[in-house]
Amino acid sequence: MDLMLILLVAILIVALLLIFTIARKLLKWAVILVIIFIILFIITGGSIMHDFNNIKNRINSEPAMVLLEFNGDIIMGFRDSENYVLFSPEEISEIAGLYEKNMLEDIRGNNYKVFILKSPLLKEIDNVEINNKKVTGDELYNYLIAGETLERISIEDITLDIDISDKDNKQAAVLAYAYDKKVKVISSPIFFFNNYKQDNIEIYPETIFFRFAKIIPLSWIDENINKLKQSVKTKAEEGLQKGREKIKEAVA
Repeated sequence: MDLMLILLVAILIVALLLIFTIARKLLKWAVILVIIFIILFIITGGSIMHDFNNIKNRINSEPAMVLLEFNGDIIMGFRDSENYVLFSPEEISEIAGLYEKNMLEDIRGNNYKVFILKSPLLKEIDNVEINNKKVTGDELYNYLIAGETLERISIEDITLDIDISDKDNKQAAVLAYAYDKKVKVISSPIFFFNNYKQDNIEIYPETIFFRFAKIIPLSWIDENINKLKQSVKTKAEEGLQKGREKIKEAVA
């Protein structure tokens, strides 16, 4: 009986030592994993904020390409810079050929970003008011994609409010106008990112902030884009002030 008791105690001690050893190793690995997670979180968070600040500094000061895609083809587009530079049919043909081969870097060239608007996005746009004349999303889609007429809107209506390079390309001008008023990330962040989440907008290069934007609430995006808008406005005002000072110096 005493021998059996001693044996049971010995087994219990060995079991406790074994459990303690395993628990200590598991705890050690748990601590290591937590530390790794924290490091990755800090690195990822830092990368996201760095990318956001980069976007903030560049998105309104460097040119971007905006292209309309339908059934896998690029059918029209423009460059968003100091004004809207509409692409000619020859340029669109070249861009479409590169897009078919997935050569997005060649399409991008010296532009900061390429924004590819998928045709279903057009129907998501609420009424676009062009010189007090409203155009619905369905009308916009039918005009740009199906080639239906839009007689009540003239090129003069469009150019009253935005500066475009080609007064003859009415379709691309209407697209540029709708983009400026309803889609552009600075002017309509909720609409932009909501459609980006739905894959109605393709961005190249898709940097870490934009990938992160697909999984975070729209309210967070709206709040931070509003800060970005304020920053852009402040920089523009500072630029104007410096310009005035240089003019004064030149006159003096």
